[in-house]
Amino acid sequence: MTKKDFDLIAACLGGAQADQKNDVSTVEDVSQRLILELSLENPRFNEAIFRDRVEYWRSVHCTEGG
Repeated sequence: MTKKDFDLIAACLGGAQADQKNDVSTVEDVSQRLILELSLENPRFNEAIFRDRVEYWRSVHCTEGG
């Protein structure tokens, strides 16, 4: 997987977190599972950077959504 793939996943999670219809605990559970799998996929995977990207995309979706 490439950095672009990881950012796409972060964008999807950020959008899900911005959508208030989603259960926050479910989104966090999916995030944790993805973090585990992505770290197994790439030993250089950085959870902090990934979470920062999720937060960035959440803020973008919140801004766009009104």
